[in-house]
Amino acid sequence: DVMENLADAENLLELFALIRKIKIPVIAAVHGRALAGGCGLSTACDIVLATGSARFGYPEVKIGFVAAMVMAILRRNLP
Repeated sequence: DVMENLADAENLLELFALIRKIKIPVIAAVHGRALAGGCGLSTACDIVLATGSARFGYPEVKIGFVAAMVMAILRRNLP
């Protein structure tokens, strides 16, 4: 329901904020697919180690959703 979605979004926001506050580098290790929330989580990290088979993406845009939670992170981390 709406309240569960709101709680999930708040938890994800709290996680992203925590990653930014940590004084040491946060590293994502990706093997396989990092899609939607997984891609956002890896984007929020300072370093991403990925295998050749790793795939990243925001498939929600295909159904009309904007990856709004990670847009600020994308702008900061990606040229």
